[in-house]
Amino acid sequence: MDQVLAQKTKNEEELKSRISELEKEKDLLGKGAADNADKSVSFETVLKEKEELERQIKLLKESFQEQLGNMYYYLGLAYTQAKIYPDAIQAYATSLEYKPDNPQAHCNLGLLYSYQGNEPQKALDHLNQALKLDLRSKIIRQ
Repeated sequence: MDQVLAQKTKNEEELKSRISELEKEKDLLGKGAADNADKSVSFETVLKEKEELERQIKLLKESFQEQLGNMYYYLGLAYTQAKIYPDAIQAYATSLEYKPDNPQAHCNLGLLYSYQGNEPQKALDHLNQALKLDLRSKIIRQ
């Protein structure tokens, strides 16, 4: 009988010890859940900041592209005035890589191809594109 009582007492102590361990684990899990909630809010904040930074980077890229397009366009004008036509053609073509909707660059490029006379299709393509872009911009302004 003493052995049974001793075993019962031992089992009770083991259960109390296990209950104590489970309560500690519960407290840790509760703390972890609170930490996870904080992390969730933090993650949402970081995600919003990331999206805003990506938006700003996109705007900067667009701005740089437009500026580069304008720079090469003006370089093309300078080469044209200096009658360095191959470099002017290259500058206008590069300008259109950065800013493909520039009707003046298409027009000047088309005129240079026409002036050289060896690539009439390119001349027509660029002059047609210049007309389309110019008409579109006039329609949009109205």
